[in-house]
Formats: sequence, structure tokens, C-alpha cells
Amino acid sequence: MSHKVTFQAGARWLNGLTVETQARQFRLQQDEPPEMGGQDQGPSPVEVLLQALAGCLGVVTAMVANRGGFRIEGMRIEVEGDLDLEGFKGANGGRSGLTEVRVQVHLDSPEPRERLEALLRAVERACPVSDSLRQPVPVVVKLGD
Repeated sequence: MSHKVTFQAGARWLNGLTVETQARQFRLQQDEPPEMGGQDQGPSPVEVLLQALAGCLGVVTAMVANRGGFRIEGMRIEVEGDLDLEGFKGANGGRSGLTEVRVQVHLDSPEPRERLEALLRAVERACPVSDSLRQPVPVVVKLGD
């Protein structure tokens, strides 16, 4: 039996390259840095994607650790991703998206390293954002009414 839930978000253009996004009652202004033609009024959409991955990994780590009886005293997650700017600009016909994403999870815990590595493997399997980035997801874009 499927327990599917649908999440929603939206965006509206403000000016230049600045947009305001919304999910439920939460709003976030997104822009590009000046070197990308923006006014630096917020994180770029790619940075928000990396934040979403870091946030999801953090939430899922806390959930899985709690369920599994892991003792976690602190957590810090670092995420970085590479973007081919020529592909983004359509100049070389290459990929416009991220070419690689790297994550480091730092856990303050008295648990043995092997147990923490097992925790991280379980987190990777359970994290919806990580799964969505690793596996192809159909994206349908169409013009609205």
C-alpha cells in the first residue's frame, strides 16, 4: 500500500535574476551572485538545492539515530557541488546541472566508527533528497494557463 504525499512549492519573479520562492508559509528569496549576473539578494537555486540535501541528511540522520538508539551529541554536514558554467550557459552543449556533489557528515558521538558508518548507509538509503539526486526523476515543465 502506498502512502504518497505531495509537496508543493512556487516562485514569483521579483526583478533582475531575483525570485521569491514559497513552500507552505515559508518564503525564500533566491538570486545569483554578481559574477553570475545577479544582485546577491539570496542564495542561488543551486545553493538552495545543496542546502536541501544538507538539511534532509541532517533530519534523516537524527531520525534514524533516534530509532536505532545511536548516541549523537552533535552533527555538522558540509555539501559542495560542481557546476559547468559553460553547460549552464548552453555554450558547449554539455550538462547544465551539477556534475558531482560531495558530502561530509561530521558526527560527535561516542559510538564506534563502524556503527556510525552503518548509520550513514541507512541515512543514505532513507534520505528523499539524496535519492532524488541519485536516481532519475521525471520533471514535466509546461506553460500554465
